[in-house]
Amino acid sequence: MERRDVLKTVGTIGTATVAGGIGALAFFGGSAAAKSTLEVHEPEAVTTDDGTIERVSFGGRFKFEWDGLDQDANYGWYQTETRVRQQGESEFSSWRSHGTDYGQLGASWGGGNDYTQDTGTDGYWQFKFGAYHDNEDYVLAGSVPDNMRPVENPYDTSVFNTDEDGAEKDTVVEFRYTGRVYNGEPGNGGTRLQEDVATGEMIITVGNRAATATTSGSVRGNVDADES
Repeated sequence: MERRDVLKTVGTIGTATVAGGIGALAFFGGSAAAKSTLEVHEPEAVTTDDGTIERVSFGGRFKFEWDGLDQDANYGWYQTETRVRQQGESEFSSWRSHGTDYGQLGASWGGGNDYTQDTGTDGYWQFKFGAYHDNEDYVLAGSVPDNMRPVENPYDTSVFNTDEDGAEKDTVVEFRYTGRVYNGEPGNGGTRLQEDVATGEMIITVGNRAATATTSGSVRGNVDADES
């Protein structure tokens, strides 16, 4: 099972037509036997003539650590979800899944940019992706260029656009990452040994540039008369 074909998502939050900022934040889950870490890189605000954008994409790092288990962990699993809250609203949308993936620890799960070598009663696994980590970003909304990857259940860019001339709109995107370790293959006899959840937010700010108009010109008067 190839992770990058199965998941088609995951990440902190990164760059795109909308993004560009750095400044990492870390969010930690609260289990005594496991800890998951999620970075969030909040993009810079973008202003366009009509308040529309081409895409929102993301990349980053997920890390899951475990310790003191009663059985050896030899499979890892994770899921990435998001939900959004529009400016002026108090409630988030429902959680939207962008894919799950699992693989055998100590084997060939992941790629050269990842770490999945630990097995046993303690260890960690980690995935890094996106331009911030010299890899491909995943597109959360909008068009997908050749150098980026799609996600499952993407958003329409209208979620982030603003129609009002001269206005600016903030959309909060919350990411939820769930990590697990198993003593065998998930869904094929493996038992879940530990689970942990980490969340983080980013704000997508899109502005609609105010329309302006200027006029210029010149007037030259002339008077004709019969002076005879």
